[in-house]
Amino acid sequence: MLTALCAAVLTIGYGWLIPQLVCRRSELPRSMAIRVLIGMGLALGLPSLIYFWTWYLPGPVRTTTLVVELVLILSLAVLLKARAPGRSRTDDLAPPSTTGPKPGSRVRLIVLGAHGFVLLHAGLALLQLVGAVLRDPHGHWDGWAIWNMKARFLFRDQAHWLNVFSDLYDWFHPDYPLLVPGTIGRAWMYLNGETLWVPQLLALSFAVGTFWLLYSGLSKLVSPGQGIMAALLMLAHSDAVLHGASQYADTPLGFYFLLSLFLFAVHDRQPQSHRDPGLLTLAGLTAGLAAWTKNEGFLFVLCVLSARSLGAVVRRDWTRFKNEIMRFGLGLSPVLLTLLLFKGVIAPRGDLLVQQQGTPLLVKLLDPARYSLTLVSFAEQYLAIGPGVVLVLVALALLFGLAPGRWRAREGQFLLLVLGFMHVGYLMVYVLTPQDLEWHLRSSVDRLLIQLWPSVILVWALLTRPPEALLHDAFKGSQESPAASR
Repeated sequence: MLTALCAAVLTIGYGWLIPQLVCRRSELPRSMAIRVLIGMGLALGLPSLIYFWTWYLPGPVRTTTLVVELVLILSLAVLLKARAPGRSRTDDLAPPSTTGPKPGSRVRLIVLGAHGFVLLHAGLALLQLVGAVLRDPHGHWDGWAIWNMKARFLFRDQAHWLNVFSDLYDWFHPDYPLLVPGTIGRAWMYLNGETLWVPQLLALSFAVGTFWLLYSGLSKLVSPGQGIMAALLMLAHSDAVLHGASQYADTPLGFYFLLSLFLFAVHDRQPQSHRDPGLLTLAGLTAGLAAWTKNEGFLFVLCVLSARSLGAVVRRDWTRFKNEIMRFGLGLSPVLLTLLLFKGVIAPRGDLLVQQQGTPLLVKLLDPARYSLTLVSFAEQYLAIGPGVVLVLVALALLFGLAPGRWRAREGQFLLLVLGFMHVGYLMVYVLTPQDLEWHLRSSVDRLLIQLWPSVILVWALLTRPPEALLHDAFKGSQESPAASR
């Protein structure tokens, strides 16, 4: 019990110390809810990296892991204590005053009522999520057959742990990264037992964290009304919310996508003289954790780098680009080193690479029918959200209008490019898949869009005018109309 308590304290320590150490200028973010969410993402991801590396060190894994984590936490605490004081305090997440409701106004009352409506529905969704976990305590197929089974291999067979990566059973994807099974296996190791509540709590944490990051993050970064709209759009995709109970890796992956893009948005919205480069380091770390969660995370890292590079080419701003990539790479590097060891030495090649037989790749690449079938499947899955939520999203964008200059700004173009590149990347995976294309689309495209849906909402909310602006215009018009009639 004492060891488990110590492990819990260490886990919380990662989430608290690293953001404080990395972000020197902005005290980012000065919102307790967002700081907790960033800390949660780091606390649930980084220990799995340490757990993986300690398998290569001599001695019992449990003792070795505990010693390594204690040394690391103490080192981080010493570095934080020794860091030079005197950071400038900038309210980097404060929304523009022109978009927020004024105290006592009708707009404020509407927004407060909408907050209550959102929290009520979020509570009901949480009850549904907990009920789904209780009905399927082991999760759905991939939950127990891939992610939790790997965690059991790591926990039970410390003498032959490499056997979990054998390609004899390629149906459970031995090439998949280890954030989810590593986090679960580490917790079981410290608890000295396979308790079902560990993977259940992990799944619930990422599901609730995704919703709360959209709700609180956009409330602070744009406006309370925009946070409410984002929360409602997320709740409207009930399949994405309840998918958190499946114990798959798609919800954690979507959380890290969302958190990385959010950190980029916070960085890019700061004035040039007040931008905190530590935000990019955190973004590199969370993007790396996405790659450590699932193979699609590799594509995300490439899309982020490609979008940033393209922006530098267009603007010819190479000095800033070099500095930003160095900061991003600093956060990415520890995860990248782990992935190089895992993918290059331990894990077998993935099924999409091994099973390329039959139709040549060039024939698939030039076959318009494969593109058409994939695009139709994407469109059907997006229209099935809600259903019709995507059409509502488009209608709201037309109603609210685009945020002035936001979609043309560096931040807006970068976010749109990342999402566009991700969709193109997923499209090409299906076009070139060695599996039967119709089966592959039918069995997985809904989950890939679940990964992207929170980020789609984030980008939509950042590039459209907040509802408060529309309400202010409406009330202003209603006040001016009687005067005009007189």
